[in-house]
Amino acid sequence: MTRKKTSWRRMSGEAVLIISSVFVAIALESAWQDRQNFLAAQGALGQMLEELRQDRADLDEVLDEQHNLDSTYRRVISWLADPESLSEQEFGEAVIFLSYSNRTMYPRRSAWTTMVASGQLQLLNNAELVTKLGDLHENLYLRLITNGNAYDKDLFTTMRESVPRIWDYIEYRFLTLDASEIARLRGELQFIHYTWNQWYLEFLTEEYGAVLDELIADVDAYLVSHQ
Repeated sequence: MTRKKTSWRRMSGEAVLIISSVFVAIALESAWQDRQNFLAAQGALGQMLEELRQDRADLDEVLDEQHNLDSTYRRVISWLADPESLSEQEFGEAVIFLSYSNRTMYPRRSAWTTMVASGQLQLLNNAELVTKLGDLHENLYLRLITNGNAYDKDLFTTMRESVPRIWDYIEYRFLTLDASEIARLRGELQFIHYTWNQWYLEFLTEEYGAVLDELIADVDAYLVSHQ
């Protein structure tokens, strides 16, 4: 009886040890996998930071161009108030610039899309940062792109349909100086200038640019603190 009891005790102890070892191995594997998932999320966030920085560089270029457009709109609108005093060469160059130099923002979204699809955002364990990133990518970006497309559409319509009524792009000369046609074009350009160009400059500087700068700093600080 003693030997049998000892055998059962030894077997029970070995079973407990085996089971414990299995659970420890599973826990270690799970912890390792969690760590790998977290590192992958950090890598994706690092890619997002690079995209945000590239967007910031693009923003500086777009702002420069939009400021140049602002001054050109002002000149052309002023010229059209007295079209007979216009230099056809200067007017032609200004119209060409307005037609082909209207760069708008199209922010990068690949890292955000990857993190959403892979469920990596929750792995960051930072609800405030995730909320800010979501607002940028799902709200501000959509407003930026939608309004940029509307801006382009209005501009292209004016340059493709209204300008050719009074101006020959090829010969660089006025087709007519009819006061009603001049006034119509001047009104359309003024609408685009005030409603789109100036609004876009304000939106990019005071809203989009400010949010972008803040998020670049936030994401960079997060990554540094989790190295």
